[in-house]
Amino acid sequence: MPAVESSEPTAITSAATTSSANKKRRGKRQKNKLHTAIFRVEEVYVDGAPKKPEDITAKWRNDCGCLAREWCKIVWKNWKDVPEATKNELWEHIKAHYKFSEDRLEDAKAATLKTIGKALRTFRTNLNTQYLQKGESPLNDHGFITQNEWEEFKLQHCSQESNMFKNLNKLNKFSHTLGPGGYKAKEDEWSKKEEEDRAAGLPEQFSGADQRTKRWLLGRAKKNPSGQYILSDSQTSGVFEKAKEIAELEKAGKFKPEGCNDQLTAALGNEEHRGRTRGVSSIAPWKNTFKK
Repeated sequence: MPAVESSEPTAITSAATTSSANKKRRGKRQKNKLHTAIFRVEEVYVDGAPKKPEDITAKWRNDCGCLAREWCKIVWKNWKDVPEATKNELWEHIKAHYKFSEDRLEDAKAATLKTIGKALRTFRTNLNTQYLQKGESPLNDHGFITQNEWEEFKLQHCSQESNMFKNLNKLNKFSHTLGPGGYKAKEDEWSKKEEEDRAAGLPEQFSGADQRTKRWLLGRAKKNPSGQYILSDSQTSGVFEKAKEIAELEKAGKFKPEGCNDQLTAALGNEEHRGRTRGVSSIAPWKNTFKK
């Protein structure tokens, strides 16, 4: 993908130039801070997140998290509750520090706002588990939270609606092992392992699964002592077995993938939700991931 040309090269730095000096102590942990440098985005992922230069994804994700915590209110239970004016301010801040190419600007905006929304949900969850459930207050550690907001937050988590969402979360059968970076952070690790296995003459892992299905399985697999990825629960293993059956049906001309109705969707047995692509990214739009 094309790099962004800039008329102000002296103002733009690589993602690797910002050091840990941008962090300070807060309680018992380091506090992430917004970067002040300007970064040229040379390449983006399919979901619109910055990919190159090296380390820029982590910088961008850090800034999205900082904005979610410090610019958003903890009483906003849903991203739809966030005013459009605030969303525009959030995007304008990111756009001022990350120079995306014009042809991917809308994808970058969507990826940024979705990532900030996810970070806000994570922050609310952490406030609940790390403070509310322990009978503690976060006000000393997070000075941007007001007492009134905290009181409203506590009322929200005692509500029937909050308990309903807790029950829904328990229904998630396929817990992933991806970490905060998602699929993007695992790509290099998985590619390197494939090359090593190929060079060693080892059989391909999850053979029969197509690329999207394989990434989804890897995102739920664990490494055994020999370094191989294994599926440790029967439900995820069942998805793999179903995917292999569908692969055979496709070879026989009895199954034809069409758009999002592909091998993974059929193996899971439920439809893809708009605004995300399983096995690719939780913020990747369909228009960038499925062939028409």
